[in-house]
Amino acid sequence: FNVYARDEQRLVWVVFRGKLSGGRFEMNDEVGEVFFVGRGTEINKKDFRGSLTAQLFQDLMESK
Repeated sequence: FNVYARDEQRLVWVVFRGKLSGGRFEMNDEVGEVFFVGRGTEINKKDFRGSLTAQLFQDLMESK
């Protein structure tokens, strides 16, 4: 797994690889929506929360 952190935002991502066979979104106070993506999925990087999220996404899509 990889850990991405930005202390000034108190934001931490712990990333591990797996395979999803399905999914659903539970409404909550923290997240407004969820995206299921794979290689080749077109994403507008302007929609990301910031550079940390963009770096995480890029690393995930480029890793094997």
